[in-house]
Amino acid sequence: MVMIFNHENIMSLDKLYRINLINSITGAKSANLVGSKSKQGVDNLAIFSSVVHLGSDPPYIGFFIRPQTLKKTDTFKNIIDNNFFTINSIDESIFKRSHLTSKKFDDNQSEFDHCSIEKTTINGFYAPFVMQSKIKIGLNLVEKKKIINDCTLIVGQVQLLSINDNDLDDFGRAKIHEMDIVSISGSDTYNRISKIETLPYISSKLKIEENLIEKKSTI
Repeated sequence: MVMIFNHENIMSLDKLYRINLINSITGAKSANLVGSKSKQGVDNLAIFSSVVHLGSDPPYIGFFIRPQTLKKTDTFKNIIDNNFFTINSIDESIFKRSHLTSKKFDDNQSEFDHCSIEKTTINGFYAPFVMQSKIKIGLNLVEKKKIINDCTLIVGQVQLLSINDNDLDDFGRAKIHEMDIVSISGSDTYNRISKIETLPYISSKLKIEENLIEKKSTI
């Protein structure tokens, strides 16, 4: 049975049901660990499913942080204070430990230690990286922008990238479907990523060939 929800229906749902519904209907999202360091030198790690790329020339990547009204999260404070953070991919070997980083720890505690995730440094970059991650990105803060619902968009410029050359194809695409990298649907369901097909770039000069369009079968 197809269900139709209007706005009033959605707002009248049980809070947890509504959260799960709205968080999952847009499909699978990238799963990443954001690393940062406090002024006191405590390494922080937190899982996010809101990372997006915002251009490649120059290379910008952003992610959304939820409202900071009651108590600012360590991730938010550290990035604002120090201007550096890392984005680290999550694969099947660490997704359960990565999920644990969503727990609230004391300011002087590091998720690396409490969630058994190994830390590494690269070329003296200020914020910590995740050793097990197959894609490691170091960024410096270039903009923070408050948006609707008091969420904040954090935008960083890529300063460092670590990835195995075997995990890139000849055109520079990361072969995430071969790297056991996971995605998230909702806030707590983890999914494998599989490749269907790579299609050609669509430009105004490209002729749309019939074999790119799936024809409906006729009976």
